[in-house]
Amino acid sequence: MSAARIYLVHAVKPTERGALPQLIETLRAQIEARRREIDLDLLWEGVRGEEREYALAELTAQYFGTASAIEQAAMMRALVEDRFYFRRRGVRFIPRSPEQLEQLRHQEAQRQQRAQRKERVIQWFRLVLASAEPVDVSEEWTGVLERVEDFLLRRQMNEVARWLAEVDEERTARDVAYEVLVKTGRLEATADPFLLLAGLDVAFRARAIEAADRLIPFAGASDRVDFTAAWTVSIDDEETEEIDDALSLEPAANGWRLGIHIADVAHYVRKGDVLDEEAARRGVTAYLPTQRVLMFPERLSCDLASLRQGELRPTLSLALEVDDEGNVREATLVPGMIRVGRRLSYEEADRLITENGGEMGRRLGQLLRWAQRWADERFQRGALWLRRPEVKVRVRDGQIRVKRIDPGTPSRFLVSELMVLMNHIAAEHAARQGIPIIFRVQDPPAHPLQDELRAQLRAAYDPLCIEQIIRGLQRSRLSLSPQPHAGLGVSAYTQLTSPIRRFADLVVQRQIRAALVGEPYPYEREELLDVLATAETVEREMRALEQRAQRYWLLEYLRHLPEEMEWDAIVIKRARSGYEVEVTTWLVRALLNTSVELAPGTRLRVRREHCDPKSGLLRVRMA
Repeated sequence: MSAARIYLVHAVKPTERGALPQLIETLRAQIEARRREIDLDLLWEGVRGEEREYALAELTAQYFGTASAIEQAAMMRALVEDRFYFRRRGVRFIPRSPEQLEQLRHQEAQRQQRAQRKERVIQWFRLVLASAEPVDVSEEWTGVLERVEDFLLRRQMNEVARWLAEVDEERTARDVAYEVLVKTGRLEATADPFLLLAGLDVAFRARAIEAADRLIPFAGASDRVDFTAAWTVSIDDEETEEIDDALSLEPAANGWRLGIHIADVAHYVRKGDVLDEEAARRGVTAYLPTQRVLMFPERLSCDLASLRQGELRPTLSLALEVDDEGNVREATLVPGMIRVGRRLSYEEADRLITENGGEMGRRLGQLLRWAQRWADERFQRGALWLRRPEVKVRVRDGQIRVKRIDPGTPSRFLVSELMVLMNHIAAEHAARQGIPIIFRVQDPPAHPLQDELRAQLRAAYDPLCIEQIIRGLQRSRLSLSPQPHAGLGVSAYTQLTSPIRRFADLVVQRQIRAALVGEPYPYEREELLDVLATAETVEREMRALEQRAQRYWLLEYLRHLPEEMEWDAIVIKRARSGYEVEVTTWLVRALLNTSVELAPGTRLRVRREHCDPKSGLLRVRMA
């Protein structure tokens, strides 16, 4: 220990070896006994008339009349613990003035009052949470609840909001705030907790609405490639209003001209304007079972930018010159304009393809054959298909509707494959032209996958196989330089096909659009990475929110099904007290409690044992 840190030396020695610990305890007891005798108020009264530095020995002698090592140690402890009477400067002490002492006592009284109030508020919150019935609120707690509302509904941090985090260590402050407001009647019990807990605003700020209302509808432009005479179709979910993409097909000199068209949102929204700031803040359109939360106001998302049937719309278009066999002779990115002739749902498109229904069915079938060929080519380059079916849950008028969606249906496969093609060619174009964009890259797995295994995954969904393969895959990442994306089997990749719904896609679209029309790039390279990294974080949080909300409402649906109902399941891996299984009927993970030895991949029938939507727990038993 440094000599500067040694204040006192007690001139005592142990009488025998091993006696030092006892000697130290004796000293501590003697020092503590003398410390308890010290009244600092009395000492301060005796020296406060002279505001100067006092040595430790001087103050000790002033109080005790003597200054032994024991007495000095006791005085040192008392002075170090003191917050009021003396200021410390090294090992010397200065008595505070009466005015300073009064101010410190006042501050301490306020601190104690705040601490007591904090404890009372936290205890009241705990009583509210523990109540099985709605809680009547006295006037005393009205102001507290207003601060809770400011935090949860208006995202304003305050003192009460910080206390919420200490109410229950197993819940977040937002979780506690939501339940407190519901139980005290400040929020409707039907209010969507996922929107509130994520701090999402369904409604747009007034200035964003006004900015959208001022937008002028697109009326055509001579500097755009005109695709309006081509056969053009959009394919999306039946309820989708914000349509990002469309496809066109028309005869060309040596075959066909296939157009992949993406809504040109950058035509309406400039970097840094009111709508751009709103979209950057939201990051994505969130699709929750109870409602959607748009990235742009409806006038832009669902009208002016949306590729609606019969409406003239600006696009960023990829024009592909293709022969009958699907060989791509030329690919060109251009600013375009289209008019969708037919808006199809996936179910309508599948029916037309399957039944070969008229010109529409034949054209869709032709596109599907090309898409299958291009997918085969990606497979040969190592592409990996991990497309698990999806269960879409919608809550309308208190009714929960559950729909299983297969990503491998003809029309979903077609659209997905052409969007991959668009993103890939856009990335290659940016790389050749030196356009600064963000590329999405993925390194190949450490241990290459066998073609037979990849073919198996491509042919059918296998949850156990996917579980095992994912562990060996490298994470995709963002990069300012073009590199291969191993999982997609392409040499370069970006994302720009959903600019109405994803801010990151709009940013990339802006860069490529600027290059095509000869404008300066909106984003420098370093700025681009910051903007998109932030957008990625927001998007990841929103996707996690969607998954939590989806599981909650799916479990709420399952909770009301007959207990005797049996479901198909497959064992994924061991878990505490049993196994983790995937209930393949509903594509949901559950815990199976059993002492029976089961191997991963075992298929079995199960029944619901316990279902708690709030905690996300689903436990099943063998049927």
